[in-house]
Amino acid sequence: MTKLYGGAISSDLPEVAVDVSDFREVPDTQEVFILERPDGLDRSVIIDLLEMVKANSLPEIIAIHLEDIIDGPPIFLAPLESSRTAEDFDAHFFLVKPSPSKQETDETKLFVLIALLRLEKAESDCVFTFNIPLKCGDVTAEQLHAQLLEVTSGDGELGRCFQQLKHWVSTFKVQDWNLFS
Repeated sequence: MTKLYGGAISSDLPEVAVDVSDFREVPDTQEVFILERPDGLDRSVIIDLLEMVKANSLPEIIAIHLEDIIDGPPIFLAPLESSRTAEDFDAHFFLVKPSPSKQETDETKLFVLIALLRLEKAESDCVFTFNIPLKCGDVTAEQLHAQLLEVTSGDGELGRCFQQLKHWVSTFKVQDWNLFS
């Protein structure tokens, strides 16, 4: 289990995840890890502890959090599933295609898987942001639909990443609630 926030929270991140705080400053409300890949398309996982958004609907809640996470409005946002974790948190998963950014090239596009955990007891939201660059050329509506099917079926690169994100969320545990006081 990976200790987060000084051990107050834990989650089963991969042992090979590189803790970014070992070589640069990271805000106290955030944990950042790099998953290095031989193809150079490194992935990152950002875990944010945020003030709970009190809105009337899940789309409103995620839209407010996305304003802090990505630059500009996404070109694609799809809810994937919602569940309750073993620790009794509501977890909601989304696939996001952010607006084109400087991180993208003609061949490589960025996709983002997001998990929103509602920590009611602490009046906080925990947002996992899994940044996944993929070699895929231009992103069309048909390609976005195909990527969505890949994610929900668990197939392909994004599907495997989604399974990984669900595992991290399923093993998320608050060890010390005093973190939120």
